[in-house]
Amino acid sequence: MMENSIVFLPVPESLKNQMAGDGESYNDGSFSINPGIPIPVEIPEGRENINLEDLSPEMIISGMLRVIEAGEINPEWINYYRSFVLALRPGILEEFTRAAIIKARNGDIDMALEIFGTLRGLFPEACLLEIAGEIGDRSLEDESFREAYDLIQKGRAQEGLGSIRDFLERRPLVWNGWFMLGWALRLLGRWKDGVCAFRKAIELGGGNSDTRNELAICLMEEGDYSGARRELEIALREDPENVKIISNLGVLAVKSGRKNEAAAFFRTVLDLDSDDPVAKKYLKG
Repeated sequence: MMENSIVFLPVPESLKNQMAGDGESYNDGSFSINPGIPIPVEIPEGRENINLEDLSPEMIISGMLRVIEAGEINPEWINYYRSFVLALRPGILEEFTRAAIIKARNGDIDMALEIFGTLRGLFPEACLLEIAGEIGDRSLEDESFREAYDLIQKGRAQEGLGSIRDFLERRPLVWNGWFMLGWALRLLGRWKDGVCAFRKAIELGGGNSDTRNELAICLMEEGDYSGARRELEIALREDPENVKIISNLGVLAVKSGRKNEAAAFFRTVLDLDSDDPVAKKYLKG
């Protein structure tokens, strides 16, 4: 038993037949039941046991999703449960994505985050940027988030850390919070911690050009020039006329001893912004 309401049971015969294609089939033929792996089932509140033949697909899906999200059992079982859920409900990605976006737009951020966490467990390789963006936009309305932004913007990054950590304790899956944390850490010169924060932001769907540019600065200061260049190049592909990114590529080229390349980057910067102080200083020097 994983929690009071989750039990692991053998697959009932009725579901075996349905999954095999008999009667009302839930399977397109790409999935087969492994009788050696029990299924986690969520027992409805107020019930202590359940008849195997009374199991509904919804009860099985609910139990499997909870186990997948917890990730505390054999990885082979988790992969099996992922396939099982998709066989029972092939449109779950689109269905849950719509639900999370609606919840976020209605201000129910906690429920949107819960659905987001479920999808991350079920589809670890999926790009969930639409949900992450909606949740991230709503985070701007949070008092701790706004306070952290104001403090960091005013040069009080150390004070801002407390506010953004308060935000992340409540909403650890919001990428904007990790970006804000990374920004404060970068301003404080805590490069290694900043790298971790920005990578977490990217993992949660915040892999935009600003995040990658900030990550590159921390990597550069850590001496990881190849990593910094990789992030800046990804950022530049997304935002090819971003002066900050091009300027940082110039700084990176200087640090790497590639003077001609650095000069080319800084000339491009001046083409876009004739008053850029970094480019002016380098080219005049």
